[in-house]
Amino acid sequence: MSAAAVLFDAAALVRKGWTRHELARDAHGGCVSVSSPNAVSFCAIGAIERVQGRGIMARNGHSAWELLSSAVGGLVSEWNNRPRQTADNVALTMERVAVEQLGPRGPEAYRVGAALTRLYTECAS
Repeated sequence: MSAAAVLFDAAALVRKGWTRHELARDAHGGCVSVSSPNAVSFCAIGAIERVQGRGIMARNGHSAWELLSSAVGGLVSEWNNRPRQTADNVALTMERVAVEQLGPRGPEAYRVGAALTRLYTECAS
């Protein structure tokens, strides 16, 4: 799975449930493993780990985490945990980085483009 696909799928998880200060939480707010079937909310790094599996570094090329870290200008955990940070901003940033990684004719560009069109349409209504 490419780093762009990981970021796009991780953004979808963040949209379903986002958290700060823990990789993943259950429905009661308790800390759980990112691989737990009870995990319902994820921080940016937790969402990447859930999609990619344990160990967030990719075997080939840039990892999703490295790309996101570069885009936010520092530690992803600090960026995710900022007091005024929002789930929408985290997800949109992940999606933007994914689209930038794909370029105009990336193999997953259609999938990402269609999802972003749907997202912007929902936000506009």
